[in-house]
Amino acid sequence: MKKTMWTIALAMFGLCVNAQITVTSEDFAEIDKLYIYSTDTFTVADNVTFGSLGNSPWDFTTFTEDNIDTTKFVDPQTTQYATDFPDATHAGEYEMEGAFSFLKTDANAVQLLGMVIDIEGITTLLAQLAEPISMMEFPVTYGSNFEDQTSFSVSDTPDNLGIDLAALGLPAIIDSLRFELTYGIDANVGSHGDLTTILGEYPTLLQSVENHIVIDVYAYILFGWSPDPLYASDSTFMSYRWLANGMGLPVATANEDSNGKIRSITWLKYHPDYVDIQSVNEVKCNVYPNPTTDFFHIEMTNESAYSYEIINQLGAKVAEGQLDNGAARCDVKKLSTGLYIIGIRNKSGQQIATKKAMILRK
Repeated sequence: MKKTMWTIALAMFGLCVNAQITVTSEDFAEIDKLYIYSTDTFTVADNVTFGSLGNSPWDFTTFTEDNIDTTKFVDPQTTQYATDFPDATHAGEYEMEGAFSFLKTDANAVQLLGMVIDIEGITTLLAQLAEPISMMEFPVTYGSNFEDQTSFSVSDTPDNLGIDLAALGLPAIIDSLRFELTYGIDANVGSHGDLTTILGEYPTLLQSVENHIVIDVYAYILFGWSPDPLYASDSTFMSYRWLANGMGLPVATANEDSNGKIRSITWLKYHPDYVDIQSVNEVKCNVYPNPTTDFFHIEMTNESAYSYEIINQLGAKVAEGQLDNGAARCDVKKLSTGLYIIGIRNKSGQQIATKKAMILRK
């Protein structure tokens, strides 16, 4: 009897081991692939916690699509920043954030070399890391872990950084601001199992990531930099990513705030093998005047364009409407100054184009 029980136990253990997957560099994003994500955002009142998502298996089919973002990977040598990141193998363009990331990928890791960040449509900030930081180390298996840390420093005039000194109660004699940032990552895989999304069911590894960010901001006044920072923050928050074979990027991610509350859950909307990056690029969206103060005109080249929505930088939908023969006039007088994303959907509700637009108040 005991032998039979041990045989069953070992067989069950074998099934569990076989169910686990291994994620390698072969599973990372390919050049000229477009990744389209849906996101459900939550407020404090929603009180969504990681625990309420339940243990494996995970079911993400009930979440609501609040907004869509795209990540497009291109050859970094084809970008204008090729000489700034000569060792990069991938350049990722993130539509909603208006940013680029430059990555170096090999059989051992995906390392972040630096970023190019759009500052509210006013200027572009190039941040080269002091040392590359591993964002993923391979192979990823159940129980694997890694940690890494990096830093960078950037300085520029308040105008070029898109900062209104008066609005922040800071003196106008500040010539420049210097941002010093330290970022640390501690990742481990503590669970595995099946994840179900609208795309289907996938065997996954659940990787928990602790993010630690320290920011200090210094001011250059008259003849030198301030000895103490004008602003300082030290924050830690968790994110969770479900990794699968052959998907390029995580099938889903969940992000907590510093209080341990889930604020967003993001999942792949389409399988990347079935998204044609060239076809997506052929859908042209013209928005003018841009920047504007009162209204936008939207003109589309694609006849399937049916409706539009305007998303703010928090990911919230602030306006929407229908297109008439691919065109619309959007009244934005009630919207505040800032960078927005205009999303275009077809009659089936699928997003077919996005465009960044800026509202400036006099």
